[in-house]
Amino acid sequence: MATAMNETAPREPRILLLGEGCCGCSACSASCPVGCISMERDSLGFLRPAVDASSCLECGRCERACPAISRPHEREVCRAYWCQAKDHALLGRSSSGGVFGLLASATLDGGGVVYGAAFDDGFRTVSHRRASSREGLEALLESKYVQGAVGREVYEAVSATSGPAGGSSTPARAARSQDCAAT
Repeated sequence: MATAMNETAPREPRILLLGEGCCGCSACSASCPVGCISMERDSLGFLRPAVDASSCLECGRCERACPAISRPHEREVCRAYWCQAKDHALLGRSSSGGVFGLLASATLDGGGVVYGAAFDDGFRTVSHRRASSREGLEALLESKYVQGAVGREVYEAVSATSGPAGGSSTPARAARSQDCAAT
């Protein structure tokens, strides 16, 4: 297809070239000001971005939000800590030492909210959600070990949260949760 001399062909967003480098965090989709990026499952069931090129503004927000392309939060780890809850009931409902449950409970007790992954559809899918009570926290406990969908509404809710907030997620999602909607 030929273009006029003063026109340029639309540029394919770099997020489409990542392949397996894409972690499926949905930050690109959440950051798109026109909503032209959807997350679709590939042949192995992993979420990958799909772009409606006719709606794309080529603004680059998706690339700035993508942790595989733009890595502003990379830094050397100075210290690492190991923790385990002493509460045996909490340990029984947790997969990784119960620390998320402890931190989330303290956040909720302080009037805050927490975000994390929960099973849906009879343990067939995982989605991320907000909890503002201990009852809501129960669904977020235990590691899921599968990729979960994070909708735009979750990123927007995290960005709009005022006051104490906490969460449990993958490093890529955690790094982008506060800034992707604002990019």
